[in-house]
Amino acid sequence: MQNVSAEKDHVKKKKEFSLPDTIVILLALTFLATVLTYIIPAGKFDMVKNAASGRDVVDPATFHFVEQRPVSILDMFAAVPKGLIQTANIMVLTLFCGAVFHLVTHTGAMDAGLAAAMKKLSGSKKYILVVGMMLVSSVLGLRGSAETLLPFMPLAVSTCIVIGLDSLAGAAIILVGAAAGMMNSFISHILIVAQGIAELPPYSGIGVRVISYAAFWLVAALFIILYCKKLDKDPTRSSMYEQDRINHKETVVTALNAPEFTTRRKVTLITFGVGMLTLIACLALFTFNVAQVSTLYFILALIIGIVGGYSPNTFAKEFINGCRSMLYGAMIVGFARAISIVMTDGVILDTITNVMASILKFLPSSICAVGMLFVQGLMSIVVPSGTGQAAVTMPLIAPLADLIGVTRQTSVVAFMLGDGIINLLTPTSGYFMAAIGIVGISWLKWVKWYIPLAIIWIIMAIVVLIICTMIGYGPF
Repeated sequence: MQNVSAEKDHVKKKKEFSLPDTIVILLALTFLATVLTYIIPAGKFDMVKNAASGRDVVDPATFHFVEQRPVSILDMFAAVPKGLIQTANIMVLTLFCGAVFHLVTHTGAMDAGLAAAMKKLSGSKKYILVVGMMLVSSVLGLRGSAETLLPFMPLAVSTCIVIGLDSLAGAAIILVGAAAGMMNSFISHILIVAQGIAELPPYSGIGVRVISYAAFWLVAALFIILYCKKLDKDPTRSSMYEQDRINHKETVVTALNAPEFTTRRKVTLITFGVGMLTLIACLALFTFNVAQVSTLYFILALIIGIVGGYSPNTFAKEFINGCRSMLYGAMIVGFARAISIVMTDGVILDTITNVMASILKFLPSSICAVGMLFVQGLMSIVVPSGTGQAAVTMPLIAPLADLIGVTRQTSVVAFMLGDGIINLLTPTSGYFMAAIGIVGISWLKWVKWYIPLAIIWIIMAIVVLIICTMIGYGPF
C-alpha cells in the first residue's frame, strides 16, 4: 500500500510540474503579440524593386509612422485559422510524410529492418551512422529549404531509438545538421537573395563560407556524439527517457522481438529506401518546392501500398491513420504562423526592424559586425522566413555597413549566422516547431538541450565576424 501511495504522489507531483504544451506556448505568444500591437507604434517602409535580386525590398529612407492598428481579440483568434491556411503546403507535406512512414511500419518492414540493422550497429558503428546521417542533413541544408527536411525526422528518430539513443538525438541529427549547412551555405537561394539585395556578386565569398561550414559542422557533430556517449553510459539521463518509452514503445519492443524479415518486407523496405534516396537526390540537384516534395511522397505512398500488399480499402484506411499520426505536428505550423500574422496586421514589424537597425548606429565600428549578428538573430524571431528577413533587413543593414566601415559581405555573413542559430530556438519558426512536434519533443525540452550548442555557435560566429572584419572580407 505504501508503494502504491508513493507512486500516486509521484504522478501527482509530475503533473503539478508538467511543462506547458507547445500549442499553449504558441497561443500565449500570439496573445503577447496582440498586446504589443497596442503598445508599439505602427510604422511602415515604402517598398521598391531591387534590380539585383528582383524582389520587393524596403527603402531604408522611407520609414514613417502610420495610424495605430491594434489587433482585436476576434482578429487574434482569426489569426490561427489564417495561419493554418497560409501554411497548408507544409501541413500537407507533414501529413503525407506520416502516411508514408505509417504504411511502411504497418507492414512490419520498418521494425524488422531496424532490428536487423541494430544487430550490426554495435559499439562505435552507431556513431558512424549518426555522423553519416548528420552529414547528409547538412548537405541538404546547404540548399536552404528547411521545410523539405521534415520527412526525414521520423526516420532519424526511429533509427536513434533502435540503436539505444533518444528522440532528441534523432531530431538534432536533422535540425542541427541542416542548420550548420543553411547558415554557412554557399549555394542557397537565401544567400543569393541576401547578396542580391546587398548588390554583391552571386555566390561570392565562397572560400570563407566553406571553411565556416566545416567548422560549424564539426563542432555540432562532436556535440551530438558526446551527448550520445552520455546516453550509452546511462539512458535515464535523457530528458526524453520516459516519454520515449511511451511514444516509441512499439519501436523499442520490436527492436527486441522483431517480426520476421520476410521477402515482402525486404522489398517494401528497399522500395522505401530507393524512394528516400530519390528524394535526397532531387533535393540536392534541383530546387524543389514543398508541393513537389509532397507529390513525391504521395507517389511513394501509392507504390508502397502496392508493394506492401495493401488492398485498396486497407490502403485508404492506413493512409489516413498515418496522416492522423502527424496531425499535431502539422497543426503547430499554423499556430506558429499566427504570431507573425498578428504582428503584420498590427503594422509593427517595420517599427521593430527600424529600431533594431537604429541600435547598430550607436555601436563602435569595431564591434558593429557582432552587433549585426545579434540584431539579425532577434529579427529572426519576428521574421522567421530566411528570404523574408533578407528582404526586410538587408536594405537597411547593407548601406549601414558602408557607413561604419564593415564590408557588405560581412553583413551577409552576420545575417546568415544570426538567422540560422536562433531559428532553432524561436517558436515562431514554423518548420522548426513542426519538426519537434512531429517527433513529440516539447519546445522547452529542446531549448534546454540546444542552448549549450547555441552558445558555442554564437561564440564561433563572433570569431568568424571578427576575422571577416579584420581581413576586409569582400569583394566589398
